Amino acid sequence: MEIPYGIETTKSSTKDYVFQLLANIYGQKQAERVWNQYLVRKLESIGFTQSQIDKCVFYRDDIIFIVYIDDGIFLGSSDDQLSHILREL
Repeated sequence: MEIPYGIETTKSSTKDYVFQLLANIYGQKQAERVWNQYLVRKLESIGFTQSQIDKCVFYRDDIIFIVYIDDGIFLGSSDDQLSHILREL
């Protein structure tokens, strides 16, 4: 990893510096876990409940959300309901 362009150093060698990551970067070992935790928190904050049988299934009233890796699908009885959910996200 190299120091990004535009960052000035007081020493002549850039090998004397260490960077601290403030957020998870795509491709890291924990990236999938971090994404899943974020998704679960967001869905729960707008009223979805995670299934106790299959952790990839969420439901709210008559709307079901299924997630598989980084893809998801909403199932509902009307387009208006689904549009409302997408606006909430």
